[in-house]
Amino acid sequence: MNLWRQSVPLVLVAMAFLAWFEEFLPGSDWIAENLGSDFVIRIVLGILCLWVLVQEAARRHMQESFLQLITALRGFQASMAGGGEGAGSAEKRQAVEILIEALGSGDPKVRATSVEHLARITGVNLGEDTAAWRDWAQRNLGADNSGE
Repeated sequence: MNLWRQSVPLVLVAMAFLAWFEEFLPGSDWIAENLGSDFVIRIVLGILCLWVLVQEAARRHMQESFLQLITALRGFQASMAGGGEGAGSAEKRQAVEILIEALGSGDPKVRATSVEHLARITGVNLGEDTAAWRDWAQRNLGADNSGE
């Protein structure tokens, strides 16, 4: 995933140069004769449209994940405010599971924030080690966080 994120700007620049300088490309006359004079532009536009769709899908996925996290954290906070020995155990388990999944993010800020909140909620800091967090959650919360 990181390779994809790192290569996207280069691919976009390459497509821009391809569109701008298509008439100077070797074989541009053959492309224009056999595939149409606007073939390169159509290909570039199609790739850009697909890229926008992928970005929109990723944005929606992140938005859904953050909304789940916020809901779980609000429920946890509300249940902890209610007090009691077992207060918030289901909400805590849900929040921990969501935060553990967020550790798999390609964004270092998301991972760091997840570690910070996991440490705050659990009182334990296992860093960005997803497997260690899953083991901890299974042992201490009975969480079903198999990573699938």
